[in-house]
Amino acid sequence: MTYRNELAAVVEECLRRGCRERKQTPECYERFRERHGIRSRRELDGVLFEKMYGREPDRSELQRMRFWRLSQHLPKSREEGILLGKALELSGEELEWFLREQLCFRSLQPEVYVAEVLPILFREYLCGISRERLALLQIDYGMQEHFRRHIFYADAIDCISGNDRMRKIQYREHLYSKNFSGEMKLYFQKDAVLSREKVMRLLILLLMPDVDASVLDGWLKKLGYAPLNPQRVWNGYVDEAVLRVLGICDARKTGERKKDKDMMKKVLADYDRLVQNRLEKEEKRELQRLLRNLRFMKFRSFGEEQYGKENQR
Repeated sequence: MTYRNELAAVVEECLRRGCRERKQTPECYERFRERHGIRSRRELDGVLFEKMYGREPDRSELQRMRFWRLSQHLPKSREEGILLGKALELSGEELEWFLREQLCFRSLQPEVYVAEVLPILFREYLCGISRERLALLQIDYGMQEHFRRHIFYADAIDCISGNDRMRKIQYREHLYSKNFSGEMKLYFQKDAVLSREKVMRLLILLLMPDVDASVLDGWLKKLGYAPLNPQRVWNGYVDEAVLRVLGICDARKTGERKKDKDMMKKVLADYDRLVQNRLEKEEKRELQRLLRNLRFMKFRSFGEEQYGKENQR
């Protein structure tokens, strides 16, 4: 089996599990429902909304509560996550576990904060950029720190589906990475609260080619985020996809850093291309959502495609 066949199997397995198991309700919800004699899960969603906001939900708000319960979407802020946890009558360690494991927010007391460690990781990352790579990006050696946004952007676009000719233009024209500047500034803000998804993506890019499942897991735990878990429903089993794709990369490493980094970027781009091609052909909205979530290397500031009959011309 070629590695591309392995990648295709990863995509299909994550989709299959996402469709089959996303209807399950977490235990903490079920315990609350049984404790209060709530008959249906729809009623449960309404009761939780009223406890959180002090009023009855409208139709769209009830739908949002359902999506949260099924992990199809997550609360946008930690404050909203805490409200939901308290509505479920969770406190102490239970509430901390719910925020970190179920909602994928950062722990309230991580070993180290992202803002403290990110400058160090970026310095080490920039030191590993070869002169050959800098020349390709039209950056003078010694100016890596000044052009860190564009260097990072160039590595990031190497890991997603794209046109090779256009990619070479984006390497040379630094204007293309300008849309990424706002996101880059956010990473270095002292009080920045980054999503687990964003932190995973950052770590993979900054730690290549040394990153594997064990290294990524260790950093996630150190930074206060939930470790990788192939059973986690969040974002359509994206944890399983990350674990398996990194495993495919690990099996192909040679020990030569430049070759291994180039190989990892190629494998990640091939995976992303498979997901994107599958997304372009998919008509079911639920599968479209799962597929978009499985593009774990794509930064939101790169733009988001819309697929489906209503968008086809």
